[in-house]
Amino acid sequence: MQNQWNGGQITILIAVIAGFISMFFKWTDAILISQNGFTSGAFIFLIIFIYPVIQLIRHKPINKIAGLILAVIGVIAGIFYISSASVSLFGTSVNLSSTGPYVFIVASVLLAIGSLVQKKPA
Repeated sequence: MQNQWNGGQITILIAVIAGFISMFFKWTDAILISQNGFTSGAFIFLIIFIYPVIQLIRHKPINKIAGLILAVIGVIAGIFYISSASVSLFGTSVNLSSTGPYVFIVASVLLAIGSLVQKKPA
């Protein structure tokens, strides 16, 4: 049994770590008030990484379609969060989203790439 991870699995691991780290970044920033992913409720987005983590722990490949679907859900969730963080201030639309959702979107894209390039164990 070979325990070495291939490039796809390493990319998925990096995506999971980046997704988790994104929760510590500011997700909302309004000069005096800022929230990270945990306090803003965005931690729920980490659900998309449950299946990939389980498969990595079991040393099994991720189903490519499932990995892509989860990645697309992550990208859509990040974009939705960014677009919903817009408020009207003195008649001007201002977006209060910060770096967290962007890092999460990058993590979701890495999940898609890792899902596509991973190889089944020999």
